[in-house]
Amino acid sequence: MAYDAGFNVVVPYENISTEDAKKIVQDAIFSRDPKRD
Repeated sequence: MAYDAGFNVVVPYENISTEDAKKIVQDAIFSRDPKRD
């Protein structure tokens, strides 16, 4: 999808678990500011 949308650089994720993939997708859909302590 990123290539089709015209992005110049796409960085793949390697060696991630199913749980990590869920978190990455959720963060991409529902982006938010970093938590501040």
